[in-house]
Amino acid sequence: MSLVSGKHPLIDARKRGYAIPQFNVLNLEMIDAVLSTAEVLRAPVIVGIVDRHFPVLDVESLVSVIKKKAQTMETSVILHLDHGRTYERAMEAIRMGFTSVMYDGSLLPMEENIRITNAIIKTAHAVGVSVEAELGHVGSQNAGDENEVTSVSDAVEFVQRTNV
Repeated sequence: MSLVSGKHPLIDARKRGYAIPQFNVLNLEMIDAVLSTAEVLRAPVIVGIVDRHFPVLDVESLVSVIKKKAQTMETSVILHLDHGRTYERAMEAIRMGFTSVMYDGSLLPMEENIRITNAIIKTAHAVGVSVEAELGHVGSQNAGDENEVTSVSDAVEFVQRTNV
């Protein structure tokens, strides 16, 4: 099997009541561990590479290894850009062969986040790539953190206006 978009495996997981884990990888050993385990368990898996690691990793080589290994597997492998911070990074990931991208516009005003998310969705969906997006803040227990969480109404509006 080759790499697959996140859409259908996640729909199946929701329908049948199971989770698909995501593991962010940094090197060949991590890729081997994640994909070998997924194959032994015959379980779909999401392999992620975080945006902030692009400048310090040979991402193209990692993607090549992931693609090659996925072709030999019987289970679904989703290659995911995790916490992409820009439109340009999402497009770079799509060009490299990522099958899922996450745009993290959580630090932006909602209107700007919606605009960029929709631009990414337009291109990504045209080539069969699934899109996840982040809005606002989920809170934390760290001292000094404002803990102001995203409102339900903002989240509903975001989903309605982006269809993520």
